[in-house]
Amino acid sequence: MRKALIRKQLLQTIRAVTGNPKTGKRRKTGGIILMAFLFVMVWFSMVMAFFGMTAAFSAFFDMGLGWFFFASMALVTLAAGVLMTIFTIISTVYQAKDNELLLSLPIRPKDILFARLFQVWMLAMLFMTMTAVPTLVRWFMRANAGALGNLFAVLIMLLIPLLSVSLASLVGWIVAWISSKLTKAKNFMTVFLTVLFLAAYYVFYFRINTILRDIVAQGPALAEKLSGSWNPLYRVGQAAYGDVLSFLLIAAICVGAFVICYALLSRNFAKIVTTKKSAEKRVYREKAAQQSSRRNALYRKEMKHFLGSPAYMLNGGMGILFMAAAAVLLLIYQETARSAVLTLDAQFPGIGIAKFLPLAGALLIAFMAAANDITAPAISIEAHTLWLSKSMPITAREFLEAKLQLHRVLTYVPTILVSIVFFIVFAGGGNGLPGLDPKDFVLMLAFALLFAEFMGTFGLAANLLMPNMTWTNETVAVKQSYSALIALFGGWIFTGLLGLAFWLLRDTLGPVEFLMAGIVFLMLLTILLRRWLYTRGAKRYDQL
Repeated sequence: MRKALIRKQLLQTIRAVTGNPKTGKRRKTGGIILMAFLFVMVWFSMVMAFFGMTAAFSAFFDMGLGWFFFASMALVTLAAGVLMTIFTIISTVYQAKDNELLLSLPIRPKDILFARLFQVWMLAMLFMTMTAVPTLVRWFMRANAGALGNLFAVLIMLLIPLLSVSLASLVGWIVAWISSKLTKAKNFMTVFLTVLFLAAYYVFYFRINTILRDIVAQGPALAEKLSGSWNPLYRVGQAAYGDVLSFLLIAAICVGAFVICYALLSRNFAKIVTTKKSAEKRVYREKAAQQSSRRNALYRKEMKHFLGSPAYMLNGGMGILFMAAAAVLLLIYQETARSAVLTLDAQFPGIGIAKFLPLAGALLIAFMAAANDITAPAISIEAHTLWLSKSMPITAREFLEAKLQLHRVLTYVPTILVSIVFFIVFAGGGNGLPGLDPKDFVLMLAFALLFAEFMGTFGLAANLLMPNMTWTNETVAVKQSYSALIALFGGWIFTGLLGLAFWLLRDTLGPVEFLMAGIVFLMLLTILLRRWLYTRGAKRYDQL
């Protein structure tokens, strides 16, 4: 039975690549080749990134601390394996759609669990080659560990996925349990944790060189602290040099952790995967109904949908995070921002960069506002309930206007906030930096708000022209629709083209004059788009 279940899981993995989840049909050969090519490119880029890390850590060989190099990269491999498999564990083991179906058959729960963990282990092996391959290549080049040491190094890299799957399974168990207990706060917790993870990732990414230098500088001290006889990291390094006892100890830890994890989960697997999510208990309280206009009712519906969908919030509202972060960072690093402008002004004395502050601020804020593609998937996400909206006594114009109103509220507020902060930081001037005056602020804010209005209208028009009405998961409509892609990258390209246009016309139009011309241009574009939206766009909506 286990062989049949393992075969089913492997076929399911292959089908995810070769089949279309919406239609169930096999993808075309060109599509499969494209997906394989993209995977190879991502894999290769990650391998090269970790190869750069091994280059930094190769200084340990010159210090006579080769074991510390291997132990450090083994720890990195373990951490990467846990991070890359934890979400696979949750979706494959704890939240698989066929869990209850399989449990209803005469199959032992532990066999189902074993097949699912085997699938995750295979995927973990694939993911962890991104770190294991550069580690082993660098090890073979520098270690001179002998045939036995090299063999043990390879075997350890094959055993580490067992430990990573064990740790990811336990963390996934905790996450699944918390998810089953969360009700009202679940969406906000999902968004909060995702944003926290992204923030930590970008902080780590931009500080990676400093972190690597610090690790290399403190390597001898760390190695001395870790060189205890029974320290697992020390034993990992010694095993890679051919120490049989160390290798047996590490193998026992990896295999033992997997066996213990499997034993614990198999005893409770049926209970874990069949636990029903808690529902919020509501107590009816009689209260008077409040009448509101159709406009407000539609807006509240849109806002509830946005706040009730983590995928929609994260992918449609990234501009909110960018602008909020920019406002906070500008307030904290005011002097640094002013000094950066003065430095650029000194490096390019013939240009006078400081006088371009109003235009630069307007384009930067517009660039961040373009990341708010809230309207781009707004029609697609209604695919399963569009009939309900059409059955209501509302016009197509009212329906579309509600989408735009949501975009305005969620984009205008952070746009105004970051514009005010930008003005406060650069209003004073000083030290040779010309300050912004109220006229500059008004023009900058008007340009940014009009750009946000234009992008909201553009995204909605694009979605009317290219709706995705056949999705099976709302995340597909939000992240993988052509309209969302065009709106996001189109907005960024458009801001770049505006900046290029100013540079080409800088001898004819100054920054203030260009801002005024840009405001008029954006106003005309928005009016034309709005006219199309409420005429031909409304007819397309009626035909959906």
